[in-house]
Amino acid sequence: MFRLLQIAVCILTGVIFGFAMEKGRVFEPRTIRHQMVFKKMIMLKMFISALATGMFCLAVAAMIPGLYQRFFYTCNKYFISLRDKGVLSSIVGGSLLGVGMTVSGSCPTTIYAQIGARVPNSSYTFAGALAGALVYGTLKPIIDKATRTIIKESSNPWLNSPYFIMALPIAAMFGVVVCSFEILVPWTRDVKIKDPEVNMWEIKAWPPYVTGMIVGSLQIPLMVVLDETLGGSTSFTVAWAQVLIGPFSKLSPYINRHRWGMEVWWQIFFVCGAVYGAYLSATMSGYLGSAKGVPPTEAFIGGFLIIFGARVAGGCTSGHGLSGMSLLSIISVLTTACMFSAAITTAYIMSYMGTLKIT
Repeated sequence: MFRLLQIAVCILTGVIFGFAMEKGRVFEPRTIRHQMVFKKMIMLKMFISALATGMFCLAVAAMIPGLYQRFFYTCNKYFISLRDKGVLSSIVGGSLLGVGMTVSGSCPTTIYAQIGARVPNSSYTFAGALAGALVYGTLKPIIDKATRTIIKESSNPWLNSPYFIMALPIAAMFGVVVCSFEILVPWTRDVKIKDPEVNMWEIKAWPPYVTGMIVGSLQIPLMVVLDETLGGSTSFTVAWAQVLIGPFSKLSPYINRHRWGMEVWWQIFFVCGAVYGAYLSATMSGYLGSAKGVPPTEAFIGGFLIIFGARVAGGCTSGHGLSGMSLLSIISVLTTACMFSAAITTAYIMSYMGTLKIT
């Protein structure tokens, strides 16, 4: 019965995630690319809002006696998952992911929202992501050796220190940043609402700080029921684990370890829910298939880079950017900084070359 509850929570949180991504318009390749050259700010607003909300929710959970043990276990589990990652893997992986983010106009978990909303060529991005997961899984021993560093992620830093003492002020600071951005650049300048008289479910977009708060709050049900935090890039590895069976399982022991267990399969349920959530939102608003995509070659190459980079770094824009930074992981902060630095640099290079346009 509890396993059924876990599956239900995975699917439901995925549906809400996909719905919020579509309503926030951050699933659109144009939005992601324009954010990287600062023509639009809705992606940044939604990201910071989700980060602040997630951090606040986790801080509150850490203060409630009945939830503290769940928070402690989830936090410890996250830091253990990064025990083999260090500064070099964060720089290399985060940078590759950032380049791919601009090239494909997508993020690892955003791919599923793009599929649900029927963004043109999102299937090529998905195929590239699968290729990236396979190549990483096959070459993992070589990659680990090449990116080995003596400076690794620390063990759980909140074993002896109250998490909320640091998290609450930082969450408040991020909240102020979002409010300031919204005052300076209202979100309606970036998203044109043709018919504001329709109901909230049929309207094209919601404010990015609202959709960000929705995404950030999903940390709580995932923590309470699954001892997990937001993330989706591992789903591609899990998918390959179901294919590489029999003699093919020897191709990658790393991928083979992801065949069974709720600790890996929960992301499959989550991302399936995200596909449906984005489809549902786009259908209700009448904008299904309206977003423009990137060319097939760019979609495939970008998809490859975002998942290959995410696996090298040990997490993606959700896993490191929202969850890891919410837990104040230094490695996650470094990885996220590399992601966006590389994405911005790539965007300006592509803009200079005239290849940043969305077809």
